[in-house]
Amino acid sequence: TRWPKPMGQALHDTILSAVRDMVGGEFEDGTMLEQVAQTWKDTVIVPWVRDVVGTGAYEADAWESKLDFAVAECFATIRIGEIFDIVATFPDSMPAVHELRDAL
Repeated sequence: TRWPKPMGQALHDTILSAVRDMVGGEFEDGTMLEQVAQTWKDTVIVPWVRDVVGTGAYEADAWESKLDFAVAECFATIRIGEIFDIVATFPDSMPAVHELRDAL
């Protein structure tokens, strides 16, 4: 996702860190992307970005879709980094496999 720097880098780092803290190592819950990470985005990141860029710019510059993509991208990055653990705990980790598929 292309964002204005340094705000874009700060957002990406914040999203990656938060998503890692929320979903890292949790493979048996199939709601980590939609219920946990996206809800966090909607309650924390979206209001902050709206305040920073303004509601008009938020809508005009399609920030909602950029943030959705960023959360999915960070989620996939984390899950790919955990792929060995996901395979090692299969079939218990099947929900994590399905969520990774959905995120990609």
